Amino acid sequence: MEIREATQDDNEALLELQKKCPMGIDFVVAVDSSPDYFARSKPYKDPHVFVATEGKEIIGSIACTLETVLIQGKPTKTAYLYGMMVDPTKRRTGIASQLQKHIENYASKQKVDLCHLLVMEENLPSIKLCQKNGFQHIKNSLRFSLMVYKPEKLQDETSIKPMTPEDIKDVVSMINETYHDYDFYSPYTEETFQDYIQRLPKDIQQNILVHKQENSIQACLGYWDYGKVIRERVQKLNTRLKAISFPIRFLGLFTKMPKIPKTGETLRQWYLFPVAYKDAASLTELIKHVNNLALKNNTTMLATALDDQSPIVNIMSKFRNVQVKLHYFVKPLRKKKITLLKERKIYIDIANI
Repeated sequence: MEIREATQDDNEALLELQKKCPMGIDFVVAVDSSPDYFARSKPYKDPHVFVATEGKEIIGSIACTLETVLIQGKPTKTAYLYGMMVDPTKRRTGIASQLQKHIENYASKQKVDLCHLLVMEENLPSIKLCQKNGFQHIKNSLRFSLMVYKPEKLQDETSIKPMTPEDIKDVVSMINETYHDYDFYSPYTEETFQDYIQRLPKDIQQNILVHKQENSIQACLGYWDYGKVIRERVQKLNTRLKAISFPIRFLGLFTKMPKIPKTGETLRQWYLFPVAYKDAASLTELIKHVNNLALKNNTTMLATALDDQSPIVNIMSKFRNVQVKLHYFVKPLRKKKITLLKERKIYIDIANI
């Protein structure tokens, strides 16, 4: 077996491998990045996709993105790991561990201080793999999905406007203030914020909204259609969703109720970014507005990722929602000592989910 960095010529083979590797254990989702497997990595500034091969056949893959973030106020070079896949016929042969070790060796040569990754709570094989390879579980975060199923009444819709170039300075300042005490956050400048937005799907550039009071921005909220990057189709519902699906569908005969995805159905969801605010009521108004837009576009979920201690959780919990626990794992490289406190909040890049 050999491990090398992937090229565009590997696109079709990676898409085929992706079809063989649905995500999840209890709640299972098939993913499809066609026509471009590498679209998943494009939001990152410095992504690297690696493949494991036997002869000409790709039997596994893993990816990482390198970035410098603040941890307890100190600049720290990190590698975020994602996109682990191993051909089902080749599993339990050590390929996953070798891919992970390859990433760590590559990261060490790039003078990375720390590797980190997210694992869904039910994914026991991935959790055991992390523990086996020296990763430490530091805390939990949440994949937070708001259920879109009924229109929300706004106080004053005229206060909501699309972000203009003149708003960017204030929006960047507000985002930095919202996350100033979060680890794994890198403060934006106007230039780096615009650069990040341009790497996301094109619709996000027009879909960032601000809420103004007396010409002062009090909150911002952007949304983008993740289905333009990866389509997710439900293969298996977990026990909890199965248990609530029948009563919800029955009650739906009489009143508006959230839609529970069916087996074989493609998830329709928008991702929320950026999410920042000075005034909680203003952010609530923006969420209501985006909910109504999503409803008109047959979108059933608004998804983001949040530290479980984030004040934004309290704001979003006012809406009917589904929360999935994400385990946060880290592994220090080199010999630089990094102290990570579970009491501190962690910023999660929307691209990471």
